[in-house]
Amino acid sequence: GISIPALEVGGDYFDYLNGDPSKLTVIIGDVSGKGTSAALYMSKVQGILRSLHGFGLAPRELFIRANHLLCKDLEKRSFITAMGGAFSTDEKELVLARAGHLPLFHYKATAKKVEKITPKGLGLGLSPENLFANGLEERRISYSVGDVFVFVTDGITEGQKRTGDEFGEDRLLELLETVSTARAEAIRDRVIDEVKAFAGDANQHDDQTVVVVKIT
Repeated sequence: GISIPALEVGGDYFDYLNGDPSKLTVIIGDVSGKGTSAALYMSKVQGILRSLHGFGLAPRELFIRANHLLCKDLEKRSFITAMGGAFSTDEKELVLARAGHLPLFHYKATAKKVEKITPKGLGLGLSPENLFANGLEERRISYSVGDVFVFVTDGITEGQKRTGDEFGEDRLLELLETVSTARAEAIRDRVIDEVKAFAGDANQHDDQTVVVVKIT
């Protein structure tokens, strides 16, 4: 994974929460806005999620409990989008929850195609507990050797030229199908490089975060 702030600090983050040797939970998040205030909120979110993960929660329950705490503390104009994916290497299964975030991009090696996975869910800190929980879907995805999962924030898909044209999800899909055989680190770097090349001499207008998980 990598996170590149648009300013000196940013409101994007990613984290790896390890339960045991056969499990890995990946979290990616994006606070509305950028700069110091967004970074402070994201630091709080990261602390909350790390603390709650100690109870062995699946991503859906993790987000439900985090939302309960964040609704009390966030300013009304602020919110967080997030996605959590718990990988089980024993079961070769991903348990996914999405709180208003971009889709997860899944390259399926057997089909040689990338799918967008978009479970239902509202952003953290926006809705009361019951409304948030009722709208938060949990998805289970089987995977096999050669599959690739790519988590991004909107600074990637909304990377802009000076003309305002955006990199977009379609370009990301095409790119991932092209580079899917590479190592995870190389896929990550290629995504960043392609977004920079697309934007040209335009300033980076939003934080950019990419996390790549490759099944080997």
